[in-house]
Amino acid sequence: MVELRGIFTITANAVPITKEESETHNYGVTPDDSLAHIDLSFKFHSLSEDVHGVLGQTYRPDYVNKLDVRKKMPLMTGAASYSSSSIFATDCAVARFHGKPEIA
Repeated sequence: MVELRGIFTITANAVPITKEESETHNYGVTPDDSLAHIDLSFKFHSLSEDVHGVLGQTYRPDYVNKLDVRKKMPLMTGAASYSSSSIFATDCAVARFHGKPEIA
C-alpha cells in the first residue's frame, strides 16, 4: 500500500490467472506456468469534479460507464482525448499540465 495522507491511497495485489482466464484471453498458460495480474486499487480523497484522464474521468460525479461488460475484453472509448505525441508530452486534448520546454 502507498498512501499520501489526505490525497490518495493505492493498493496492489497479485491475482493468479486462472485456467478459464487463460482460455478466454488466449494467454496460453500451461500447468508449469505461474502468471498473475496486478490488481491495482486507487482511492483519491480530494479530487475536483472536473477531473479528466482515462482513470480520472471515472471519478467524476457525471461519469457514465460506456463499457460493454459482457464482452470478453471490454475497451474504454475516447482515446482521441488522451492521445499525445510522446509519453512525457502535454499535448493531449485535456492536458492540464504544461511542462518546461525541452532544453536542446
